[in-house]
Amino acid sequence: MRIQLLLLHKIIIFTLVFLVFEIALIKISFAQTASDSQPTIAPTSQASGGITTGLNKENHIANITAAAQKRSDNLTQHITNAKSNADKEIQRRITGLQNLITRLGQMKNLTQTQINSYTSQVQSEISTLTSLQTKIDSDTDPTTLKSDKQSIIDSYRVFAVFIPEINLLAATDKLTTLLNEISAKLTGKQTAINSGGSSNSALTTALSDAQSKLTDAQGLISQAQTELLALTPQGYPGNRSNILDARSKVQSVINDIKGIASDIATINSGMRDIIHSKKLPNPSISPTINVSPTAGQ
Repeated sequence: MRIQLLLLHKIIIFTLVFLVFEIALIKISFAQTASDSQPTIAPTSQASGGITTGLNKENHIANITAAAQKRSDNLTQHITNAKSNADKEIQRRITGLQNLITRLGQMKNLTQTQINSYTSQVQSEISTLTSLQTKIDSDTDPTTLKSDKQSIIDSYRVFAVFIPEINLLAATDKLTTLLNEISAKLTGKQTAINSGGSSNSALTTALSDAQSKLTDAQGLISQAQTELLALTPQGYPGNRSNILDARSKVQSVINDIKGIASDIATINSGMRDIIHSKKLPNPSISPTINVSPTAGQ
């Protein structure tokens, strides 16, 4: 009996152990089944994130490349535009200098030595500007190009000195010729008045005033020419006041000539009245004077 009880006890224990083991296996199997039911969720999310990150990197690189290309294109266009503008400025100066050479060839009252000297200086300036244009056209560095472009104004003072100087000299040259013609006319008027025995105070006053203005104009022309002939491009802007003073003198000469023309008109009118009243020999009458020279450009 006792033996049977012990055997029954062992069977019960074995059965309990077996049940516990079965329950453990069921739990493990359930856990694996639950894990196997979600196998694709996490890997799919990770793969998607990887693809997105890759695309973002490619787009970023493409944007950087495009921006760099745009900057390069803008710089190239800037250099092209700067060269074009510089070429126009240089050509404008060269054209102005070539016109000066033509004007120099037309001057009558400068010595040939003076004309040759100015012509040589102008031609040298043209050659220098042409060389600068060649250098600018070959520039690739923006800083160098900017410096060369600025030198058109800073180093080559064509418009500042040469052009106004020679234009004013051309004006003084024409005015000198005109003053010589006026001087001869006034001498003729003096002779006519004296030969007519006229004591008309209006005639003598007008003649005296014309002669005074002629003397003043001749002096101003001489002073203006002296100032102009002493100018050099290297002296600018310090000599700008000399250019302005010479221009002022030229304008004063023009005003004197206008006054002389008015005096001569008075003389001619008075002499016609005398001729009609006294039947004097008809003198040579030149009623007008053409005041054509300008005070420079």
